[in-house]
Amino acid sequence: MLSNLTVLYVEDNQIARSVVGEFLEDRVGFLDVAHDGKEALEKFKNGNFDLIITDLRMPNMDGIAFMQEVKKINASMEIIVVSAFKDEKEDKECEKLGVFEFLKKPLDLDELQNVLSKVASKIESSKR
Repeated sequence: MLSNLTVLYVEDNQIARSVVGEFLEDRVGFLDVAHDGKEALEKFKNGNFDLIITDLRMPNMDGIAFMQEVKKINASMEIIVVSAFKDEKEDKECEKLGVFEFLKKPLDLDELQNVLSKVASKIESSKR
């Protein structure tokens, strides 16, 4: 199921982007990577993604603003948030935007694998 997913991964930290990017690349059908929300929004507009995995606090356009723009274009887009920080305002906004899951940094790759399996099942079901 994961091998059918097209994923956009958004992370400003180069080390995390590299480690998680490699992990995802070995598991999903197609992976594109962006270093901030602005770059990610351009890639999203020009791509066809099943899933977005994004950080919250990034330069140029933060994760909340990015997700708000994504949801204007595709209200049913599945999003996983990965962040070291999340305040109450961000928490409420993530909930309002229908974020599938929030994962805390440092990221546990086994936990990410489990969440990916769950979201892949949901995405597959919605395509039927």
